[in-house]
Amino acid sequence: MTAGTYSIDAKKEHIFFDTLTVKIAPNTPQLADIIAARFSVCGDISITHFPEGMKSMSKYKVTMTPQDKERTSVLLTESDTQGRFCFQARRGSYNIQVIEIYRCI
Repeated sequence: MTAGTYSIDAKKEHIFFDTLTVKIAPNTPQLADIIAARFSVCGDISITHFPEGMKSMSKYKVTMTPQDKERTSVLLTESDTQGRFCFQARRGSYNIQVIEIYRCI
């Protein structure tokens, strides 16, 4: 490998990495550890009984809130019509909640 500065973009399904910039020289032939920054947190919403007049093919708004009181960022996503959803989250503990249900037309 030629000495110089390199940017490394690691890719893996459901795991997300920040770009790593490293300087390679003859006296530093090793790379730093590549550490996952975020992970996919996915789920399925399944409702077995819908209110009168509501179709079974609905979408849902879902929030993911960190349990750590110092991290206050709330993530919001929308499910597909089958109730599947995913978030990209940093390591930690979270509460996931369905906050809105609406009909697909």
